[in-house]
Amino acid sequence: MGEDQAIEQSKAADKPLDDPASPEQAPGESEDVHVHKPKPWHGLRELLKEYLIIVMGVLTALAAEQAVEALHHGAQVREMTQKLRAESEENRHVIDYDTDSLRASLASTDAILAELAKGGPVVTALRRPDMFLPADAAWTAIRDSALLPIMPKLLIDNAWKVDATNVYIVLKVGEISQVDDQAEAALGVRRSRPHDPELDRTAQLRLAELRVKEAWLIGIMAEFQHINQQMLRGERLDAPAALKKAQAGRRN
Repeated sequence: MGEDQAIEQSKAADKPLDDPASPEQAPGESEDVHVHKPKPWHGLRELLKEYLIIVMGVLTALAAEQAVEALHHGAQVREMTQKLRAESEENRHVIDYDTDSLRASLASTDAILAELAKGGPVVTALRRPDMFLPADAAWTAIRDSALLPIMPKLLIDNAWKVDATNVYIVLKVGEISQVDDQAEAALGVRRSRPHDPELDRTAQLRLAELRVKEAWLIGIMAEFQHINQQMLRGERLDAPAALKKAQAGRRN
């Protein structure tokens, strides 16, 4: 019995290490596991077939990606269009308020000019316009984003023109504020010396300049309201007079 065991051990020691039968089967490993090796191409037809499969897979993936991106961009365009429209609707009320405030300021300017013309004391207070100005947050977000090239062309063309008018309004409001300060200062000096013809003349000049700017801005506000309404109706806008004037000023 011991001799047979020694012979078996000797045979196991002489067996080569790379013999496929030498390693023991792992517990639970199936004997019928097969490794599928890639098949070589047999001719040009099979090569083209594999190539077309790869190309079609890539094209399908790209098309799906573009479809998802188009849906996403479409949703963004609709959202920003709604925000721009809501902003334009709100600006209607802002312009109405600003216009009423300008008219009240203009009325006070006219009343003071009438008092100065009579040579008596100035009792009317110079009223400054209380203005909110049209909002442009939605338009600025569109203008400064990657959505601008894919937004509806008519909407963007109109928005540029409305924005140009808004910029002009802001410029004119700044000018009115400066002339307002000058008129207020001239009136303050005139009240301290009520019978000085030179001071009367200075105050009248400042107030007359203020009146022209206030009346002009009221007209620009009316124009803004008109083109804002046109944009809300989806109509194509011509270049506003404010934009033409600004462009002429740059050329000069």
